[in-house]
Amino acid sequence: MIQMPTKKKYDSLREELDTPVFVVCDIGSAEQTFIDDVRASWYKHAEECPDSILSDVMKKIGYANSVEGLIDLYGHQIPPYSFFDSERNKREAIIAVTLAVIAPITVDGCIYHKDGFAYLRLNNQAVECFEDTSDGVKYTLYFKKK
Repeated sequence: MIQMPTKKKYDSLREELDTPVFVVCDIGSAEQTFIDDVRASWYKHAEECPDSILSDVMKKIGYANSVEGLIDLYGHQIPPYSFFDSERNKREAIIAVTLAVIAPITVDGCIYHKDGFAYLRLNNQAVECFEDTSDGVKYTLYFKKK
């Protein structure tokens, strides 16, 4: 079959990526307390609004340029290969490659979100935040003060 080499590559990419990349978690009271402390007392290392790279990536792969779009992307499950829908396979392969490139490693495998705001715990010393604003998605990287 002509599709078998393509299917093999697709399946390999899907297996290596292990989607969804992050478990999508609501921000509850404990997570809110944590992120409030981060935003109030940690060092703001970087900030960009709008996040130009995120904006470009989201546009190119067809996701909404918003925190909700980011949640949808990071929580996306790459489906099994389809012998009947090559366009879907192509679109999903592009999403998988994009996720493999842009998704950071986190301490807990979660992306926390609530009301146009999300964060990732990169490690115990660094947190990435994303927030919807009128100018686009604002990106902020915080480091814990020593």
